Amino acid sequence: MSIRQTQPTASPAPKRGSVLSTVAFALSGAAMTLLLSQGGSLLFISAGVALAFLACLIAAFRFSLPECLLRKPAPLSLALGVVLAGYTALLYRAEFTRMANEVIVGFLTKAHLVSLVNIVRAALPDIVCILALFALFTWFYLLSDAAARFVHRWIASSCRAERLYLLIGSAIAVVAIVLVYSQTTAFLGGGMPYDVVYTTDSGNLVSTNSFFFVNAYENDIRQPLFAVFSMPFAVVSMLLGKLLFFVPNAYMTVLTCVQAVLLLFGFTLFARVLGLDGTDRVLFLLLLAVSYPTLLFLFTVEQYVFSVFWVFVLLYVWHERECRVLPFVAASGSLLTSGGLLPLLLEGKSAKERARALLSGGLAFLAVFVVFARVPLLNRALQNAKDIASFAGEAVSLPNRALQFFAFVSACFARPAAAVDFATYTHASYQLLPVTGMRWLGFALFALALISAALNWRDRSLRVCSIWAAFSVLLLLVIGWGASENGMVLYTLYFFWAYVALLYALLKRVLRVNQRLRYVVVATVICILVFINAFGMLDLFR
Repeated sequence: MSIRQTQPTASPAPKRGSVLSTVAFALSGAAMTLLLSQGGSLLFISAGVALAFLACLIAAFRFSLPECLLRKPAPLSLALGVVLAGYTALLYRAEFTRMANEVIVGFLTKAHLVSLVNIVRAALPDIVCILALFALFTWFYLLSDAAARFVHRWIASSCRAERLYLLIGSAIAVVAIVLVYSQTTAFLGGGMPYDVVYTTDSGNLVSTNSFFFVNAYENDIRQPLFAVFSMPFAVVSMLLGKLLFFVPNAYMTVLTCVQAVLLLFGFTLFARVLGLDGTDRVLFLLLLAVSYPTLLFLFTVEQYVFSVFWVFVLLYVWHERECRVLPFVAASGSLLTSGGLLPLLLEGKSAKERARALLSGGLAFLAVFVVFARVPLLNRALQNAKDIASFAGEAVSLPNRALQFFAFVSACFARPAAAVDFATYTHASYQLLPVTGMRWLGFALFALALISAALNWRDRSLRVCSIWAAFSVLLLLVIGWGASENGMVLYTLYFFWAYVALLYALLKRVLRVNQRLRYVVVATVICILVFINAFGMLDLFR
């Protein structure tokens, strides 16, 4: 079952009953937008609610949303939709009450409409939650149904090695995460908002629950729709965390385990995109698993795991030539720079079809942006842009940026030089050591990746990897993102898979005839990386 088949189809002639249900759905969508609004001025919130009503009205008429859910409902998706919608509304109620007291009650007080204040305080939160349930249910049902079909198709087409890789890898990751989290809170921020493990924002992500609240501070213009697509996983993790109440930091422990499973699952999708099979697929998957970015982000609470996962999903549906609109919205909304994969929407289309694809992709992104209460983000977009600009490396010279960049390429595979820093921050922090010389390993790996890109340019999948590696050059070397704080290691997970794919393709090309030697070389590299990165992670744990 393809993703294209999970999408609701248009109904050309809605009847009176369907018109009423469509309007009811649009009202529920507007209520959901109001419920999810956590900040911003009353003007932006009101504009968002009005636009959400129109967007839901159009979408409901276009796709017959209320009716299509009831034609052949999947029991599991139905149950998940009900549970996740109810729990989400319950958790958002407290935040909405706070926002209503600050924004709506404040406006009514200034407008001398004091008689309405008590009504708003007493009744509005419950009314909005109840009205929003249908729209929340629709969203969770559609996602659950699409995910169930996607996973079912993966299982049906998977080989034994893939299933074992995912099962054993997930089991090892879960056990390791539970053990590490029982000994330290450093990966959760250690009580500090920023910069405990490298330059991560783990503490702030945890304290504001950026994986669940769409308007959390970290969900700025860089990742405007991040929580929209991480929310289902976050809600499931919170529910499981309630059952595991005896586990310290149960919610974040479960969510980190969920991230680990998603990352490993994404690796299997990526291996399929590259067309690898047999021993090559197994070795490539193991190579991804033991690389430093994977080991680091298996434990670190950050937003990059979800962002990379949605990139892998987008690559997979592109490779399978299926509908890519929603995966593109998920990938680019989770991290805006993933919008650089826009050409994947346009490949193999005529000029007219490209214009239509651009329009549909843009409207889909805009609709999700509006309906999920992101319009208030525009109120602080300028300040966000100024804050983000401070991470650019214009104050760092090009030679120094180059040194950091080649160290970054090396860190895409092996643990970089790092140590505990007691001087830079008011708290102990594990940071990269200053890069004072050329990282020749990184330089050599980058040069080999360039050669592979040139030799394999005609390969459809490797061409995407080549473009993604080139994008890392633009973002990190030319713009110098993260150079000012010597923090490029934070972006290794986002880019490393492209370098691994290019280098593996080069090795396959060079040792095309002697497969046994190729397997020995890759197995040796894997063993070396296990040795280096295991000691690196142990040093970090201590």
